[in-house]
Amino acid sequence: MSRFPHVRWQSSACLLAVAMTLMAPTWASAQVDGAANAEKTVAVLAFSSYDEIIGDVGMLGELGGNPGLAQFAEGSIALFTGGRGLIGIDKSKPWGTIVTTKGDDFKLLSVIPVNSLDEVVTTLAPLTGGEKPEKDDDGIYEVKGDGDVIF
Repeated sequence: MSRFPHVRWQSSACLLAVAMTLMAPTWASAQVDGAANAEKTVAVLAFSSYDEIIGDVGMLGELGGNPGLAQFAEGSIALFTGGRGLIGIDKSKPWGTIVTTKGDDFKLLSVIPVNSLDEVVTTLAPLTGGEKPEKDDDGIYEVKGDGDVIF
């Protein structure tokens, strides 16, 4: 047994403190690199059903002195979809969007209730270049356009 046990303990504590000080920049760098590469959720948006949104647009139009605003919105959608409107989409259920980022790369994931996938595919065909949806391993359909998943 040593005559000065506290000296050995203090020496070990000093060596440990020096080692931790020398290693701290490496640990901090690893944490920053890991955080920069992680995908982060920026926003989660939930929307009422299409029917409720169009009703709200109509009410805002009336309040703003433009009583035909809801019809204008639906006409714009019809124009965008080649006159088909939103056939195949369940207009009574809510929609949602999740915005994520990984560094400077932002991604949108939208969730839209569908009654008839065939009708939605037909409606969106002009926008997707005729690409058909592909089912992934989780049973989720994706539509690719120009190499990116767009639906």
